[in-house]
Amino acid sequence: MTELRDAHGRQIDYLRMSVTDRCDFRCVYCMAEDMTFLPRQQVLGLEELERIALEDEYFIERNLYPNVDFYSGIILKALNMPLNMFTVVFAMARTAGWISQWEEMMTDQDQRIGRPRQIYTGHENRDYIDISQRG
Repeated sequence: MTELRDAHGRQIDYLRMSVTDRCDFRCVYCMAEDMTFLPRQQVLGLEELERIALEDEYFIERNLYPNVDFYSGIILKALNMPLNMFTVVFAMARTAGWISQWEEMMTDQDQRIGRPRQIYTGHENRDYIDISQRG
């Protein structure tokens, strides 16, 4: 059997699953063993992050409300995930649900749950300049 190792090279000889919807990033399970943390009083809670966002001009002007992607984005940024990968990570997390909904739509004869379809009606082909030819 192949030996499992975490991102820090430590052998994984147990499995731990979280059943909470909040991670406070204060365990060494997914962090380096010599990690130091800010005192709790200096860490913003979800309620404070939400209040700040709702008072921000960007959110106010666009009538936005912080959603799961807002909070996930904060976590991804803290983990130094490149910004251009955020959408990929968000989509990967939703893939199982999308596939389940598609499978249900294709196999459920009674169609108890209807999901709106989006049918593309735009151009079939478009002319473009290859990226290697652009200036």
